[in-house]
Amino acid sequence: ECLKAADLDIGEGSLYPLLTRLVREGMLAAVWDTPDEGHPRKYYRLMPLGAAFFERATQERDRDQAAYEAIKAGACGTGNGAAADSGAVDSGMEGDDDQTTLS
Repeated sequence: ECLKAADLDIGEGSLYPLLTRLVREGMLAAVWDTPDEGHPRKYYRLMPLGAAFFERATQERDRDQAAYEAIKAGACGTGNGAAADSGAVDSGMEGDDDQTTLS
């Protein structure tokens, strides 16, 4: 339900193998709850290893997002930057002041 609310469509055929792998790798802990009525349910808890991995992944994602935003803003000579407007491209070679014009 939470994934659907986030507009992510992940089927059971993908989700449960992933959860199993994360439990096996020590990133999650799983506990079965068997209520008096209804079906048994498995609950997952984030372990310290999983929390550390999540923190690193979040930092990497933030860096990637910042790089994407910089590129989108024209940091690489594309987008709305001045180099994009002139059609000039830096060769990237040190000491090479020539610019190549794209047509």
